[in-house]
Amino acid sequence: MLSTQHLIEVETPTVPLAAARASTAGGQIELVFDDAHTDDRTIVAAEVWGRSDAGMVPVCWLSRVCDAKRSLLLDPQLVLDAGVDPATIELRQVRVHDVDSLVPTQIVERMATGIDAEMVTQALQSGTRHASMKVRYDNPMNTQRGTLPGGHRLLLVHGYCSGGNPFTTSHFSGDIALFSDPNVSRSHDAFALEILNQSAPMKSFGVAAHSQGAMAALHLYTFYFSGLDWARGDRLIQSVGAPYQGTALAGNAAVLGDIFGFGCGENSDMSYTGSANWLSLIPTSSRQQVWYYTTAFEDRPFLYDYCNIITDLLLDDPDDGVIERDRGQLPGATNMGHVEDWCHTTGMRDPAQCTDASRNATINARARR
Repeated sequence: MLSTQHLIEVETPTVPLAAARASTAGGQIELVFDDAHTDDRTIVAAEVWGRSDAGMVPVCWLSRVCDAKRSLLLDPQLVLDAGVDPATIELRQVRVHDVDSLVPTQIVERMATGIDAEMVTQALQSGTRHASMKVRYDNPMNTQRGTLPGGHRLLLVHGYCSGGNPFTTSHFSGDIALFSDPNVSRSHDAFALEILNQSAPMKSFGVAAHSQGAMAALHLYTFYFSGLDWARGDRLIQSVGAPYQGTALAGNAAVLGDIFGFGCGENSDMSYTGSANWLSLIPTSSRQQVWYYTTAFEDRPFLYDYCNIITDLLLDDPDDGVIERDRGQLPGATNMGHVEDWCHTTGMRDPAQCTDASRNATINARARR
């Protein structure tokens, strides 16, 4: 039986959501729950249901990062496409998550919206609609991409507690940039905002990411406007060794320190529970912009094989010394396959996965910029 330390985050319950107030806002229907009684940033998510000839049917699912005002934005076209009576629209499973630990601090089973047919018509006629879950986060350059001096780049993003960028940069060509935030542990949201900050001068960019850097890039694409939205080409986010469904090591500071060489500490977002909470907020439309690779140690006949002899006792085979293959899967994304003879990082038995020249060349050639 494998036994590990399991990290459990505890959050103070948030101020209860008030009844939703519906109004039109820039081509959207805004559902405002309150004007905030706290400075905590949260993620609000909900299912949208309405009545059609077939009875109550799902319309869509919404999720949004909120600052002071907790609200959701509903595209009125989705109401028309679902063929439901606007007056019957209600929210189900309304959730409030802490933005960093991702712990759900409040769940409301059902909530009325006050939407009517006139409101849907007004929203459709009032302006250009945009992605309903994204927000602009103190970055005016998001509306000025076409005039920025920076190029259209491929951004190489490292992962948790990295001492430097793990990719062999000589394997990449064209306009590339290196993300650098060494020797720290950040939540997915804080990591995403650091990518947003460092990419601000770029007109557009795609991402090649290692480990947690992939989740941060996907979080950025899902919840914020950035240069990712302007990128053109084939693959937007490409990753290797990303624990999309968590790792058993996330709650064990001693093991993490031994692997990465720094005292960065635990990371609840990469625990099994934290990853499940996070994935519950990431829609298929975002996941479809990800192409991911997994690796493991070379499995030689009649020998005890591993990437790291300590972590191998804590992980299910096959694994890359940090990530189990099964936990590296992202449903809804494109699985580029699993290969042996590559480990998660340097200092393990097989070479580091980010130094694979063949895979890096493919990532470089297929990347959006």
